[in-house]
Amino acid sequence: MDHTPDTLRGATLLMLAQVLFFSGVGLLFWAVAHLLAPVLPHPTTRTAAGGQEGIPMDLDAMLSSSCVHHAHNAGDRAQVLEQIAALAASHPNLAGLDEAHIRRALAQREALASTACGGAVAIPHCRLPGANGFVLGLFRLTTPIDWSAPDGQPVDLVVFVLGPDEGTRDYIQLLSSLAHILRKNDLRPALAATTTDADAHALFRERLLVQLASAHDDARCLFHIAVRDEDAHQRVLECLAAIPGSNPLVIDTTSGTAALTRMPLFADLWQDSSKRSVHLTLATIPRRRANELVRTIEAVVGPLAGNAEACVAVQDLSYCAGALD
Repeated sequence: MDHTPDTLRGATLLMLAQVLFFSGVGLLFWAVAHLLAPVLPHPTTRTAAGGQEGIPMDLDAMLSSSCVHHAHNAGDRAQVLEQIAALAASHPNLAGLDEAHIRRALAQREALASTACGGAVAIPHCRLPGANGFVLGLFRLTTPIDWSAPDGQPVDLVVFVLGPDEGTRDYIQLLSSLAHILRKNDLRPALAATTTDADAHALFRERLLVQLASAHDDARCLFHIAVRDEDAHQRVLECLAAIPGSNPLVIDTTSGTAALTRMPLFADLWQDSSKRSVHLTLATIPRRRANELVRTIEAVVGPLAGNAEACVAVQDLSYCAGALD
């Protein structure tokens, strides 16, 4: 092996670039996972009230059959919000909250930004102090209506979420899970094939249950996902948030090459400032879903092999427990 000063210096710089790229936080995660694992206790799996492993919420308590309509009539967005409030006011999880209060909360949330997310889908939602739990529902509209969607498409599929003022992590997971299943191409034709509200309720419940449930498998891995493009970063983050227990951590940093050019020796080697910023996301993922997530990321950023705008590294974890709100 060549141990000349130039070779050693090159190896040192390469190691420094890797450290800067994946950041000190990533190294800290690695140290906890690999160095402390032998002395840490075995983590436990949380069980929902409904008895399903890994589901932090009781889906059957949230998704009442009376709140799912396979052929719903409404004239405009305001009328849809009124109808949601009227249905939700009778739900046990919102006992003590009147219809007018719920309607105002929904309208105030819409005033912040449209809850249409493109693809003819809207997810109106709001947080309600005093709510005892979440309330979900689905309207498949007979006539599409304008919802000020980012892609300009009128909305014909509405899924609503009303929840308590606390429990931010569960709220984010639920919204992200809904966005994930609603973007799948097979859900809309499946709903269109239903002929009763009960059929639509059963179908929607099954899809959401699969998305929310995580396997009874303690094996997890740590994903390091570095992406330059802001839109791609947000789409990847949304996918991660839909995975129970992923605990995504986002670090806005720079690539190792960009950091090296701050040193006088390399100052003239790279001048493209537009490529300095990098979004680095760390997330703990069930090992069984690793391949699925890699495919999802590639659907957003393109093939990773030879990709100069994104990088993904995955490592097995010996230990993983805890969560961050």
